Amino acid sequence: MRNLLLASVAIGIVVSGVFAIWLYSILNDPDVSLLFPEEGAEWIRVAKEEGPNTYGAQDFMAAYRVQFDVDRVPQEAVLQLRVFRFAAVFLDGIAITQTPTDFDTWKQRYSIDLAPYLTPGSHELILSSINRTGPPLVLAHCDALNIHTGPEWEGRTLESSQWSRVDSVVGSQPNDIGYSFDPVSKAFFRTLPFLVPIFCIGVVLALIPWNRVRARGYWADQIASASGLRWFLISVWAVFAVNNITKIPYGVGFDIEGHMQYIQFLVRRHSIPLAMDGWQLFQSPLYYLISAPLYLLLGAVLDPVRTADALRVVPLLCGALNVQVGYLVLREVYPNRDDLQALGVLVVGSLPINLYISQYMGNEPMAGLFTALVVLTALRLWSRYDAGGHPARYCAIGLALGLSMLTKVTAVLMCVPLSLLFMYVAYTHHKRFAHAIRHAAMAHVLTFGVAFVVCGWYYISNWVRMGVPFMGGWDEARGYIWWQEPGFRTVEQFVQFGEALRYPIYSSVQGFWDGYYSTLWLDGYNSSTIVFDWFQLWNYDLMLTTAWLALVPACGLVAGIVVTVCRIASPEAVVRVFCLACLAIYFAAMVQITIRISGFSTVKASYSLGLLSCYAVLIVAGLAPLLRFRLTKAVMWGAMITWSVVSISTHFVL
Repeated sequence: MRNLLLASVAIGIVVSGVFAIWLYSILNDPDVSLLFPEEGAEWIRVAKEEGPNTYGAQDFMAAYRVQFDVDRVPQEAVLQLRVFRFAAVFLDGIAITQTPTDFDTWKQRYSIDLAPYLTPGSHELILSSINRTGPPLVLAHCDALNIHTGPEWEGRTLESSQWSRVDSVVGSQPNDIGYSFDPVSKAFFRTLPFLVPIFCIGVVLALIPWNRVRARGYWADQIASASGLRWFLISVWAVFAVNNITKIPYGVGFDIEGHMQYIQFLVRRHSIPLAMDGWQLFQSPLYYLISAPLYLLLGAVLDPVRTADALRVVPLLCGALNVQVGYLVLREVYPNRDDLQALGVLVVGSLPINLYISQYMGNEPMAGLFTALVVLTALRLWSRYDAGGHPARYCAIGLALGLSMLTKVTAVLMCVPLSLLFMYVAYTHHKRFAHAIRHAAMAHVLTFGVAFVVCGWYYISNWVRMGVPFMGGWDEARGYIWWQEPGFRTVEQFVQFGEALRYPIYSSVQGFWDGYYSTLWLDGYNSSTIVFDWFQLWNYDLMLTTAWLALVPACGLVAGIVVTVCRIASPEAVVRVFCLACLAIYFAAMVQITIRISGFSTVKASYSLGLLSCYAVLIVAGLAPLLRFRLTKAVMWGAMITWSVVSISTHFVL
């Protein structure tokens, strides 16, 4: 217990230090557009009704004005000014000063004494702002003149000759895309005649004594079990894959043209592209290397559109296999509880992030599959450990990790929870400190060594050819300068939540939690299809209803996290702690990228697609107490089955 306490204190100190360093870098980095109010003044922008939009590299200009009266000129009237990112100051039409033209200095606060330019009477202060990678914003205050940027100011853009109201950056952001859909409440009540019978069937199924059914023989045991549910859900996957593969129009999905360009680059040039060669050509190559031969084969007998449709078989297969891997993970975590396995399989087979993103071309499903294999092999290391450590098991983890990183660089995040697991395994299974250190070192060398052998050649090649091992899609060195609304971040965007329960589509523009919820529990970006009346993609009443139905598994996830943290010291909780650590590191990375890149589309739960089984493990841990009582068990299963049926039915294209 003393060792555990000391370890907890040490980890707390390290985490606090890392957080302090991270916070300092965030607050001082000019590329991080995190805005704070100051002394009663708010950051303001010209009011907008349309959006969210994506913009290229161009100058965006806006002017802001306020009128004020001076009875007696003060000795000093210092205007404190912050701008995002450049501003010129005009008093009564006369230019007083301007901020430096170096946009990287925008986090400085400028002090401008207005007193020398004042006389008794009425005055007009205008702040003209320019930005290239975000909206032009200003914050200003002068206590001596009672000036504070806020709703009493007026603003106008370069394109407008009329002054209009301004909005605080803290307020609601425009989302005419999301508002073109019905609110969730309206969709929910429209679907009630469909939901009530499903819920009742779910309650009845929960009340059936399945143990007695399984005792009747081999086939009954196979069908009425988590294994049988797994095969049923995979069969459902096969049915809607066959149905959807040609019904979803070409172009649906995230950056489809970019993914197709990558495949065609491989086919035509027979080489791995550089990040500067195209929009999505910064991605790791494994998915495209597998899809390219299929493209050649299918292209010989099908037209280009049908070939693109047929290429969807790769992500669809990966999505179905992710369900199978999830089932195997749940068997490792809950080996003697078929009911908990079945509940987890229901979650894995029904989570929308797997359902919608596996419907079109992209490397995310394959990366998710290999990351899921990393989780599975790591958990088997713990549950099937012996004193020898079996080096082959570490090699298996390294192989899965290397393949995942060769598909998408995001998988590098798994190195942190894996390292923690290796050290914990060594600590608990070796009494002598020297043996524990030697074993932990062996685990790291084998795992990360094999991973390096599998994927290192690609990142070394990048380093030689570009000077860096990896260049992200947002990196300006690629030659693509762009930004998305809102174009800035505020603290409120990371603490508020609720829009995803009202208008979930593109609700990420309102904040991190709305974006995370709407992309985890439904297709929050409508698969990047922003022209709503082009075609009816999903069954939208059902999809919107999912926002409310998903509150049950979402609450289960929160409860599972709490239960895991509260029992973190118990040996049987190790596997759940590992799952929580995986989700925590991915979550932290999502927060980091959301702060650094202030566009609406950076908030994507699909980054954690490979952690479907981790979500399921924690949701099961949170809902498991409800299985103790007959009534709560029936209601919970009814709610979960309803959510599952609606989630799957949403993505069955009619």
